[in-house]
Amino acid sequence: IEGWIPHYLYLEKDPPNLIVKANGMEVLMQPVDRPEKTLFAGVPIVARSGFCFTVPLGETERTCLRFYCKTEYGDVWMKRLRYGKYFAVDDTMRSNYYWKDDWKLTGGKAQLNVTACGRKGHLRSELLLYKELWRSKRKGSKKAIAARILAQFFRTLNKKDIWLICDKANRADDNGEAFFRYMQQVNPQNTKLYFLIGKATPDFKRLSEIGKVIPYMSWRHKILYLISNYVISAYSHNEINNPFIGYHTPYRDLLQKCQYIFLQHGIIKDDLSKGLNRSHKDIKGFVTSTYEERKSILDTPAYLYHESEIWLTGLPRYDRLYHAEVNSIVIMPTWRRDLFGEYHAKDSSWTLKAGFEDSDFYCFYQGLLNHKRLLDKAEKMGYTIEFVPHPIFFPYIDRFSFPASVKVSNTEVVYRDIFARNKLLITDFSSVAFDFAYLEKPVIYTHFDKNHYAEGYFDYERDGFGEVEYDLESTVDRIIEYMENGCELKEVFRKRIERFFVFHDTSNCQRVYEKILELSKDN
Repeated sequence: IEGWIPHYLYLEKDPPNLIVKANGMEVLMQPVDRPEKTLFAGVPIVARSGFCFTVPLGETERTCLRFYCKTEYGDVWMKRLRYGKYFAVDDTMRSNYYWKDDWKLTGGKAQLNVTACGRKGHLRSELLLYKELWRSKRKGSKKAIAARILAQFFRTLNKKDIWLICDKANRADDNGEAFFRYMQQVNPQNTKLYFLIGKATPDFKRLSEIGKVIPYMSWRHKILYLISNYVISAYSHNEINNPFIGYHTPYRDLLQKCQYIFLQHGIIKDDLSKGLNRSHKDIKGFVTSTYEERKSILDTPAYLYHESEIWLTGLPRYDRLYHAEVNSIVIMPTWRRDLFGEYHAKDSSWTLKAGFEDSDFYCFYQGLLNHKRLLDKAEKMGYTIEFVPHPIFFPYIDRFSFPASVKVSNTEVVYRDIFARNKLLITDFSSVAFDFAYLEKPVIYTHFDKNHYAEGYFDYERDGFGEVEYDLESTVDRIIEYMENGCELKEVFRKRIERFFVFHDTSNCQRVYEKILELSKDN
């Protein structure tokens, strides 16, 4: 069992001295580094003291676990426990339980209980839970009864492992699709494969021609999740590893079965520990592509992952990259979180905030795409200019205005084709630069708002695969220079590419698959 206790920095100099007792006997506890802090006006006011401990089963029929703070006045029983979102039980329902291997775990406000419980006891616990759910007025309680019954029914019928694979709700064409295609070729006999995506998307029909596809966030998706072994995704949206957000209490025990494999949607170059740490995402297999990337995650305490959970395999979509160059250059910026408001889980979309046209982002790219000197030079040299906004911007593409000579991509864009035909990439902070570099093509970074991202281990000037420009005119000058030189990759950047990537092959999917098989053996 792992957890943490708050340390109120403004009240206590030293962290609380926490102990746990099993049936009154103190249990050996190990400290766990938890660097997260709660801030007020930029000043840390609450820290976290992490712990973990192991309780052997079989010594008694029932084990009662209680938590105490050791003080000068004696051991003070902590009578209010809080349960994390990935814990198997909580105290919001009296009948909530987790059963495995003839043992049952239950949680209360003041203690945890582990009890010997055979199959008959398991059935009684399940019926008691149904009874409480039926009487409850909480959201989705009665539906949870049907869902649990269906999950148990399908689990009894199904003798194979189930893997759920996805990218985003509104489009595929990322590492999820690449891995799904690979698995169709491998065709493991003991595994059922399903791809998750919105039914109204063009990708739903396209992917249905190569394998089984389930509508994203549909009832079939949710039931399958309860009996699946893995959810394997290129994205980290909260609903991916818990489609019952907001009413998941009746499913806490069943959610333990499905383990989250994070394929990523680009190589990590910045510190993303705030959103991707183990407390927030509970990733069991975290795909990386370079020694530096993997090291940055392991060396940043806030990620909280163990070495075995960070996999060095390469990104699956790199296996599908190819060359088909024409005289074309592509502009591909990333998005800006501060320009967006609410996130919509059903279709993975975001609401654009008011005032977008006044942002530095809009003004820069509007200026670049309409720059007369750039457009005239491209026409003279026979180059096409493509603009591929981040997918989050697709619904808002009409906010920009473009000359007829600029080719603008929409929701049906295929990224591997973009990378194949273009000779030069212009981006800001997007990880698509790594895909382009994998193909040994030149990149220009434009950091007109260089304070937007806090850089991690990757320094663009030192490690980047092309020049870094900081304003509109110098960016245009650099693009023209590359067009005049046939968009040749300079030797200094070729050497950086060779050093940066661990793998220069098409076996990334295979390595991910082998890692998942290793994880299956351990479980």
